[in-house]
Amino acid sequence: MTTPRIHTKSSEEGYTINYAFYESVMSFHAFVDQQIPKLNQRNARAFRGINDWVSLQIKANSNTYGFPLPKNVEELNNHKTFMGMHILEKIRPKIKSKLHSFLRMADSQTIAKPKLAFNDKGIGVFSFDRAALGLYRRIPIIESKESPLKQSIEKLKIALHVGNVGSSVKKVFAHFEQKKGTYPALELYLMGGGNAKIEGDALMYVGVACGELVDYMEARGIPVAINVVIATSFNKHIIAGIIRLKHFEDHLDKNQLLLLTSDPKYFRYRGFKALVSLGDYFGFDLPVGLGTHFEGMDQCIVNTITNSRGMSFGQSYSIEESVKEIISIIKSYKVTLNEYA
Repeated sequence: MTTPRIHTKSSEEGYTINYAFYESVMSFHAFVDQQIPKLNQRNARAFRGINDWVSLQIKANSNTYGFPLPKNVEELNNHKTFMGMHILEKIRPKIKSKLHSFLRMADSQTIAKPKLAFNDKGIGVFSFDRAALGLYRRIPIIESKESPLKQSIEKLKIALHVGNVGSSVKKVFAHFEQKKGTYPALELYLMGGGNAKIEGDALMYVGVACGELVDYMEARGIPVAINVVIATSFNKHIIAGIIRLKHFEDHLDKNQLLLLTSDPKYFRYRGFKALVSLGDYFGFDLPVGLGTHFEGMDQCIVNTITNSRGMSFGQSYSIEESVKEIISIIKSYKVTLNEYA
């Protein structure tokens, strides 16, 4: 595994942000697991304290981890796949419905989806399905005055069904109307997890809503990249791991998105483990409780490390909040798009 480079920047809010980039989820998992045996004594004690606290939560049947409840700490340590797809299927239609209601009422704030059109000028991709709508068979006529060789060729064409099929549909080439060649790219940053007071299943709205936003943007030809931020703050310091979940050209792996951003079984064990690993790697001793998320921390991190070029998908713990977050990002991007035009 390549040793991640440590970056340090000061934010306008007065925080010193220490962070490192990871090119994939797998490389981040590997970093965390390899760093744990190297912890200094204080951080090793903090990690043992996490294990003790987690064990107590499991024994108390706490809703900290959502449902079904984990059996033990080892199960949480090996938890690297999102298992709540059944909950996703309940939440996603509700988010789509509310989002659709907004988009229908606020056309001026939305981004037009390219419309498929057909032409007879050879522009675009030939549509076999469209041509098939008007297929017909020509009845060939062999002129008696043609030479024997020409007559033989025409008879051979008839036998081979060559040139005796046509279509009454002339516009058979598909293209998109009003589609620009390029759009400004959208780079999103999502904060993983949430404070302890947030019940386990409420964490899911962030990942589900982000997936809907990506679908909306990419259906309009807008390239989207996604980074997940695992971070905490203490004593005017912020430590953060920035994990590239989706490159601009990649298909979105929603299982990994939901795992890192919305799965309480992941964040409230491996996420804590990651914070200890990051803090130790950056040379800090983690405080009791591993620090905290403060309001606006996600935007503070994104503005500082991207010079305000990235967009933060804020932590949303309800359908209403998550839809508002999607709408806010669409509006902000629309402003950028208008400036770009």
